Amino acid sequence: MRRHVLEAPGVEGVHDLHTWTITSGMNVVSAHVVLRRDGDPGAVLDHLVLCLSGNFDINHSTFQLETPDHVLWEAARSQARHWLLSSGYARLLQGGAYGNRRYCDAPKKEARLARAERNRRRRLTRPGVTMASPAAEKE
Repeated sequence: MRRHVLEAPGVEGVHDLHTWTITSGMNVVSAHVVLRRDGDPGAVLDHLVLCLSGNFDINHSTFQLETPDHVLWEAARSQARHWLLSSGYARLLQGGAYGNRRYCDAPKKEARLARAERNRRRRLTRPGVTMASPAAEKE
């Protein structure tokens, strides 16, 4: 199947190719397809759907079309995540085990809370507005 995708006109590469059967007789495929710079996304999709349904009896397909630049970005992101996991930084952020994947959300949540607090203080320090405690604001 990988060979068929790679031989499609306008395709430079493929990764994260997955196939499975949802129910008996319903075969599914998903893949990240890297387009050539001159590749026509519509033509590539049409070709892949027809090729895989005809040659492999695929009933449903989902293709994520990517540029070569996006593949480089994904690789850099993957390396950063690997460093984060292997360095112990993730565990430090979360105070928990490596298996817990919420480490990615911890810095985002802290930034979101800090931003909300800054905005709240900014609103309350405008002329004519007095500073109140969060408890007083809820009343």
